[in-house]
Amino acid sequence: MKKKSLILIILNLFLAGATLAQSPAEFFAGSMPVIANGPTTDSQTAQLLIDNGSLAPSGLFVTASLSNQQYSGLNTTTDNAVVMFGATNNPTDGFATSRPVFTPMTEIGSATDGMFSNRPSGINLGIEVAENYAFNLFSSINHFAGLPAGANGIPTTDSRVYFADLTLTFSSPVTNPYIHLVALGGSSPGGLGFATEFDLTTPGITLEKVTGTTSLVVTPTQINNGNAIDIEDSCLNNSAACGTIVLRGTGITTVTFQIFVRGDGSNPSAWAGGNSHSGDQWLLGASLPGSETTSAPVTISGRALTERGHAISGARINLVDSSGDVRVALTNRLGYYTFSDLDAGETVILEISHRRYRFAHPTQVYTPVDDLFEINFVGK
Repeated sequence: MKKKSLILIILNLFLAGATLAQSPAEFFAGSMPVIANGPTTDSQTAQLLIDNGSLAPSGLFVTASLSNQQYSGLNTTTDNAVVMFGATNNPTDGFATSRPVFTPMTEIGSATDGMFSNRPSGINLGIEVAENYAFNLFSSINHFAGLPAGANGIPTTDSRVYFADLTLTFSSPVTNPYIHLVALGGSSPGGLGFATEFDLTTPGITLEKVTGTTSLVVTPTQINNGNAIDIEDSCLNNSAACGTIVLRGTGITTVTFQIFVRGDGSNPSAWAGGNSHSGDQWLLGASLPGSETTSAPVTISGRALTERGHAISGARINLVDSSGDVRVALTNRLGYYTFSDLDAGETVILEISHRRYRFAHPTQVYTPVDDLFEINFVGK
């Protein structure tokens, strides 16, 4: 067997057991092979995929389910929901407009990549809104349309009204998953602004904002649009809330939110007119973030020494990277060697040889995420 082939086999064995930089698992078009149109309250399931060039399955599925509808919808779904998948406003008549239940994150709100993150540091990286997908939901206010606000049981237009429950179920326990929300905000032709908001009801989990628009306001138990007035559906001007939130907890299999719609009171007389269908269309994505390494190059250095601490000069040290490429360094008269400009997070093998000395541990494996010093070899 050729030496290079043997080195690659050894490296692959170490890679199999090493802790490497983890790629994020996200929603893409292939996460839901058949995408239906709504409106519907049927539960929706999508698989998290790893974007490694082949969209490899992560083996993890996420199911979004709606329950506890608090009102009878008007011209929405067959079961008269007020929160549903696959719908949006209809400016010309009273029926909710059909849309796909699973869409790119560009579906609504004019979101940009920089509003989201798939990194533990919160740096705005890892989500590409044109490539990443999300569940497509709609909070209809048409059941209030044409009715005087504040009378006959109709909430005032500055109220925060409980609509339904949303449950996310993971097919295997997860730790600190991310959710990505797009366009929490809308408006009716009558000029009222309103936004879908959430209260967390699952114990043992807390919410933290990772990144997003300033209008995305997150507490340990709530997700809100922070605008008191002028709520609309644009992430770009902060009239809608958009961004990434971590569900902080371990062993998470289900998480449930109460869904609210809050009006901004800009039209005190009515939530909506009766000649169109109004509501808040919003998107919900999920992911497991990737681990991070430093982006700057790293260095490995050390010495070749005898058991008594004397320098061994002229020793040959091979560095083999994950592609099988070999770099060579010779120890100087004081026994020192250096490899610089290495990729952080890449596992490498170091091998030492000398015509006069044998070494107790001639092969060593490292995955440097920062500079490594004192990587020494002891010969006899």
